[in-house]
Amino acid sequence: MRENMPCILCKENKSLRESHIYPEWLYRPLYDDNHRFFVLSTDANKRRGTRPKGIYERLLCHEYEQRLSRWEGYARNVFHELPLKVIEDNGSVVFSGLNYDSFRLFQMSLIWRASIAKRPEVHRIDLGPHSEKNRKML
Repeated sequence: MRENMPCILCKENKSLRESHIYPEWLYRPLYDDNHRFFVLSTDANKRRGTRPKGIYERLLCHEYEQRLSRWEGYARNVFHELPLKVIEDNGSVVFSGLNYDSFRLFQMSLIWRASIAKRPEVHRIDLGPHSEKNRKML
């Protein structure tokens, strides 16, 4: 049994969940028929292979995992259900009916989780002095 550790968001000692750095639904287009995706690297010395799910780490307690999950669910609905308009002149995509606050918090949660995670896939992401400000906003 794992002992309680500080949740990276609420800072309380709690049982931590295996938190995805990026939501599982973002990986869906990459999966093969066996629910695996190929891991590639620009480093020729790194082994290629498959992974059954995205990158994750023990980061959040159940309560705060659920909080971020609400914003992830909102963003999933934005990408899958809201009407999109592509502006041909510059290739931009415009969403209609977007709740800016919810979508912004989703985006902030992604970059913040990547910045505090210890995974090698995201080791270069660093918010520096903005990390704590983002944590408090989330």
